Amino acid sequence: MFFTLLMTDKTVSGLRKIVPHTKDRLIKFLFWHSMFFTLSTPIMRGVRGTWLYVASVPTALGREDGIFEAYPPTTERLDRAWIPHAFFGLLWLCFGAFQMINFDYSSPNLHKHMGKVATLVFLGHMAAAAYNLYTDALNHTWVNKVLLSVDLYDGFYYMVRGLMDIYGKKNDWRVAHKDHMFLAFISSIEGAGTIRTIANFHWLLEIAGLPSNSFLYKILGTGLGKCQATYRTVGTVCEVPYSFRLLWVRFLSNCYVSIYTSFTPRMDRVMKSRWSSWTSGFVVAVLGFALGVNPGKAMITFVIAQLALYAVENCEASKFLPQWEYTIFTKSNDEEKVDSECMPTPPCVRRIYSFQTAAKLVFL
Repeated sequence: MFFTLLMTDKTVSGLRKIVPHTKDRLIKFLFWHSMFFTLSTPIMRGVRGTWLYVASVPTALGREDGIFEAYPPTTERLDRAWIPHAFFGLLWLCFGAFQMINFDYSSPNLHKHMGKVATLVFLGHMAAAAYNLYTDALNHTWVNKVLLSVDLYDGFYYMVRGLMDIYGKKNDWRVAHKDHMFLAFISSIEGAGTIRTIANFHWLLEIAGLPSNSFLYKILGTGLGKCQATYRTVGTVCEVPYSFRLLWVRFLSNCYVSIYTSFTPRMDRVMKSRWSSWTSGFVVAVLGFALGVNPGKAMITFVIAQLALYAVENCEASKFLPQWEYTIFTKSNDEEKVDSECMPTPPCVRRIYSFQTAAKLVFL
């Protein structure tokens, strides 16, 4: 619903004039964009001798509020987690982008061999990110660990699917391979340029004067930088703004997927699925925050709601739903014959059922 209202024909037409309209241009944009927003952090580690919160835009403008202390004291343990994470993240950004825009048609053999190297770099990136999460220098709560783990899972899952496309060689496997690798790339760079873009957007909101006690300020996660500067953690008191920042990171990733879909119509189903999932999660998060529900309970609510959706979509939920809901799921306009054992769930009913389930769990 949200995405449908947002992406009108006029909006799409206007966006096409300013956003990349080919795969290669989109990947190049993501590469340079991520480099600009990410390189500043390890560079400052080398220059200042400690890890600092760095917002690239205000730093480039020479503002003093672009760099500040927000992390625990730099120790050997912290460096062992963050230096490999930064190194392999930037290395994967280079190899991943290079692999997707070079040699796929002009030199298939070179593309194949470079793909093996890129896969090893990706595995190094995933391992470094997992070790960073394991080290947990910022004391993440279990809710935020789950959100970060989903990011790791998504990247790894789509990479495996992309490799399976190569070795399975089913119909249109080259097309599927490209799509899965793009999705893997998008998920795997969320900790680079994507999250830092949101951080810089939050800085813009701060200097624009968005009231820190407003509801909008809080659900946008705007106050995370200030919270980290005060408490040097993203757990406990900073849990809520960090959770909302991660939600907006996935929002931006979905925007990238939407741009890709604008010139790759076959990705329409994936795009809509991602937006549906994000909208459900965001609604539950906002409702939970507004009602003062513990973030952990809100997370459990969302997971249960998604499991309920999954059950409905796999044609098992009809056994457990009331009769009127079963009727909705098994009727299909003017069709005379309906397969009651495997009936696709109408999107509008699917969303209603999801929000009904979430609301009941929130109010328990």
